[in-house]
Amino acid sequence: MHEERALGELARILVRVNEQERNRDQAKTLLQTEMNDFERRYRDEFQIDLHVVYDRYLERLTEESKQASRKLEEMRPDLEREKEKVMEARRQRRIVELLKEKKKADYDREMRKWERKEIEEVNRHQRTRGFWAGLKDESGPERAKHTERDRESADDVLEEAESRSERERDPVADYLERMGLGKQSH
Repeated sequence: MHEERALGELARILVRVNEQERNRDQAKTLLQTEMNDFERRYRDEFQIDLHVVYDRYLERLTEESKQASRKLEEMRPDLEREKEKVMEARRQRRIVELLKEKKKADYDREMRKWERKEIEEVNRHQRTRGFWAGLKDESGPERAKHTERDRESADDVLEEAESRSERERDPVADYLERMGLGKQSH
């Protein structure tokens, strides 16, 4: 938004600068054309009155050209200032883009970390189930080897995994909430 406003202001100044450049160029061209025409027409005959009028006319055209150049130079600081505003707006936009990219990379990293935890949790849960399934398949003396303490340890692992998953929040929801896009209470 800021960049668009700066570009609009720069465009308005450029229109004025271009118009002033055209005025200056037209004045110079007219001056040169008049000088050439006068010299060609009155090369043979010399009339003082005509030369005086002609000199005044050329002076006026020269002054118009100089005035157009002065106005153009007066516009230059405004032009440069607006160009700088556009550059600053573009720098600000790029900073915002870089920050967005960094936030996205952070979010992606968080999601990969969360996914790894979830996968580890599922694997741990499956291993624990495999342990219990192995106990069911064992008979007699093999089964007796596993003490009550082993069963309690496996139960503790399952309980801890379930309570941790309840305590942990969804990282996507956390991220959206930090960005101000989470659940809104109206």
